[in-house]
Amino acid sequence: MSSSLFSRIVVGVDDSEPSQRAVDFALRIAAQYKGQVTAVHGVDWASAVSSLEAGLSVADPQPVVDALRTEGRALLANVTAQARSAGIACDEQLIDGTPVDAILTAAKKAGALVIVLGTHGRGGFARLVLGSVAESTIRSSEIPVLAVHPKDELPPASQPLFEKVVAAIDPHESGRAVQIAKTPMTVDRAVDYARGHLETEGSPVERKPADAIVAEAKNRGAALIVMGTRGRPGLERFFSGSVTENVLQTAPVPVLIVHPS
Repeated sequence: MSSSLFSRIVVGVDDSEPSQRAVDFALRIAAQYKGQVTAVHGVDWASAVSSLEAGLSVADPQPVVDALRTEGRALLANVTAQARSAGIACDEQLIDGTPVDAILTAAKKAGALVIVLGTHGRGGFARLVLGSVAESTIRSSEIPVLAVHPKDELPPASQPLFEKVVAAIDPHESGRAVQIAKTPMTVDRAVDYARGHLETEGSPVERKPADAIVAEAKNRGAALIVMGTRGRPGLERFFSGSVTENVLQTAPVPVLIVHPS
């Protein structure tokens, strides 16, 4: 099975449970769609050193910087080992900077077509924490971002990923209704629909659109929600309070966020 979207994947790596789940999905996606993975870890030594200096707890910050880089290399080596054991092409990027900057830099360098990230919280808490790596990457990325929660389940190895997909468009404009595609779609066709490249009939949703999208995904037994947003990357107002944000907070399956190309 092939997919142009999943031919070049970047996955953000740290030592958290959400990150490990994102890695699980990224490798499974790469295996199914014959894609290549770039694992990236950001070494935010500047923030760590600033915190230490503020507390006057260390005279020489270099050991701290070295320790952060050593930890990052170990995390990336673990992902590479998992990939190679599954026969998946994988390279590593250890980049000095914030996690968001590192992910976006690695994605550009690798010519990635999608970023896979883990998210926190669900139920009584927001799926995305405002200001988190995932939220900031979604706002800033010009390529699609797949947001994966630790409780998102991978199907058995014999069953393909993302067989059923729900696609929707969030116009993020007053007076324009959210549209949910009526017809079943592959991932690539759902992305085309989300970008506005596919002339497929959609059902307008006037009230509680996020709830309607999540309900539609549950009714169809969908394994993925593809959200097309018309907000421009980098703008706070595009994400905060949007239908896309609300879907991310409540969706029971991974969500792929797509900006217009």
